[in-house]
Amino acid sequence: MDKIVGTYCSTRKLKVLICEGSITTADGSALVKVGNTTVICGIKGEFAVPGGDKSNEGYIVPNFELSPVSSPHVRPGPPSEEAQVISHFLSDLIKKSSFVNVEDLCIEAGKLAWALYCDLVCLDSDGSLTDASVIALLSALSSMRLPRAQVNEDTGLGEVTDTRDVKLQLNDFPVATTFGLFDGVYGLADPSNEEESLCGASFILTTSDNGLLFGCNKSGGAALPSQDLPSYMTIAVNRAKAVKSLIDTVCRDSDSINSIRSS
Repeated sequence: MDKIVGTYCSTRKLKVLICEGSITTADGSALVKVGNTTVICGIKGEFAVPGGDKSNEGYIVPNFELSPVSSPHVRPGPPSEEAQVISHFLSDLIKKSSFVNVEDLCIEAGKLAWALYCDLVCLDSDGSLTDASVIALLSALSSMRLPRAQVNEDTGLGEVTDTRDVKLQLNDFPVATTFGLFDGVYGLADPSNEEESLCGASFILTTSDNGLLFGCNKSGGAALPSQDLPSYMTIAVNRAKAVKSLIDTVCRDSDSINSIRSS
């Protein structure tokens, strides 16, 4: 898949760049930069058997890693606590926001479904890591194309076509926006690592472009001024609108190029 690049500026004028199709061997991929933070996401689809009471659903399994080259504070070895927290955040976001209908991943109820393994790696860490990870996941899912699949009645095994033209339908793009809170009063969007270390607290608002609030995740001891929440929501929703518009533009450009090449 061709690499398609787009940019927009956040509330702090941090350049956000999305490059889809960064990993040619993946079913969907994207490299995202938010300021100096860089996250790459690659997705591979594999066959799986639906289980239990969810026989008509597929699976989306995100896994986030902090590369040792991303920061001098990251060491090789097992996943850090921060990486595990982000993996859990992404998993919860997929389940609670329902921005992906997992029933669309079912090939034949009770027999076969797609399992999408989403591997995210941070290459450069300088704040807003969760924000960049969510955008990378959304972009990679938007760029993903799967082959048409069915169950062979004779063998009971899955079969796929050579053409990859099955696009995943995404609903209500959930976009995360990180805020740092200084002295319990002053809020700052997109804090860097240095700024985050000086914050008394930080919180993440996850919203859609049409104003839906999917969650508010807060860490740190300082109280969050409730009277300021509408202002933070406005910033977060504007961010979600900008990200969705950018991803839509990038996907549209990618589809146009693929259409020209196949004609």
